[in-house]
Amino acid sequence: KVFEACPNLTELKLSNNKLTKLDRHTFKPLNKLTLLSISNNQFESIDVKLFDACFNLRELWLNDNKLKILDAEEFKTLSKLTKLSLAKNKINTIDVKLFEALIHLKELYLNGNKLKIIEAETFKQLTKLTKIVLQNNQIETIDVRLFETCTNLTYMNLNNNKLSRLEADTFKKLNKLTHLYLDH
Repeated sequence: KVFEACPNLTELKLSNNKLTKLDRHTFKPLNKLTLLSISNNQFESIDVKLFDACFNLRELWLNDNKLKILDAEEFKTLSKLTKLSLAKNKINTIDVKLFEALIHLKELYLNGNKLKIIEAETFKQLTKLTKIVLQNNQIETIDVRLFETCTNLTYMNLNNNKLSRLEADTFKKLNKLTHLYLDH
């Protein structure tokens, strides 16, 4: 109810606080919201219904929290999202359906987590993705199918992972890629 009197809000920044939990109805009156930042707080999880009314959201910043696991339905209403940051959390696994609804996503930040394996189908719906940042994880291998539908990628950062080898066809369909970082 805290934002009930502000139905015309388009940007909301709640960053750099000590928030640990938000009620599932917190953003319900804010269906005009296009930018939401709840970065640099203390969230370990997010209510699966928290973003249900945020169907006009274009940017969502969840970085610098303590998130470990995200529900597969977490972003199901956010089909207009173009930027998503989940950087600097404690995420060690990503449900293969997590990004399914994000058909307009252009930038995805997953750097600074604890990812080891990313399933081949994880980015399948992200055909408009132009930038992906996966640096500072623990990724050991990359399935050759992981980026095959991400043909608009121009920037990819995989620095500081634990890659032991790359298959010949890993970047086969990424002919628009201009920046590729694989340093360790």
